[in-house]
Amino acid sequence: MDNKKKNRYKNILPYDSTRVVLRKSAELSDYINANFIDGYSQLRKFIATQGPLTRTSEDFWRMVWEQESLIIVMLANVMEGGKAKCAKYWPEFGKSCTYGGYNVQTVNEENRGFYILRTIHLKEIFCITSHPTRKIQHFQYIRWPDHGVPLITSSLIRMHNKVNAEYGDLVKDKTFPIIVHCSAGAGRTGAYIGFDILRDEMQSLNQVNVYRAVLNMRNQRMDMVQNMKQYVLLHKLLSECHALGSTGFKPSE
Repeated sequence: MDNKKKNRYKNILPYDSTRVVLRKSAELSDYINANFIDGYSQLRKFIATQGPLTRTSEDFWRMVWEQESLIIVMLANVMEGGKAKCAKYWPEFGKSCTYGGYNVQTVNEENRGFYILRTIHLKEIFCITSHPTRKIQHFQYIRWPDHGVPLITSSLIRMHNKVNAEYGDLVKDKTFPIIVHCSAGAGRTGAYIGFDILRDEMQSLNQVNVYRAVLNMRNQRMDMVQNMKQYVLLHKLLSECHALGSTGFKPSE
């Protein structure tokens, strides 16, 4: 019953076979509405999760810490259409907050047009052994409507490129899952992760199977890619990448 209150939507629940299991204690449950999702050639490359509720923000940061994740991709706004879609689980720039046993501080924030890039410092408070502060890169794409698709695909591709560049630099030392969420952690989340999988497949084989990729994701978390618009978006993103390649330029160029 306590776990039931931790779900944002009663119809989006994690499969037992792939769910992220938190460390359990006398006070804390091991439950969070999140599943591991395989990448194209990397097992458990992603964690797909719901947008945290106020009551589950502590669980969210526990997951970030325990899974040693250093990148979070947020594909929703806190409020959309007058409805709460996700708790604001991070503090304002220059401030810090405590979520259970974790201190969270936002030390940098850059508005890059279609997305906001935050640098967040995360530290475990109640620990016998001293752990260093971890630097988390928080990417929030702010122009993706719920149940819809972005009007401009190139902006999402640019953010995806930046996420992958950061990931490539960080995994030289140790691999970790990229945490991706929207509100339900299914539609927009599935489209983003699906694009990553299919882009890798395209680069590796020079061909893609969108249906198979979505089916594989749905075997790991329910309703990944929720509607036809998001399914078509995958084709548009891949077509743009195939036809145009990289269209980004440095300011000096």
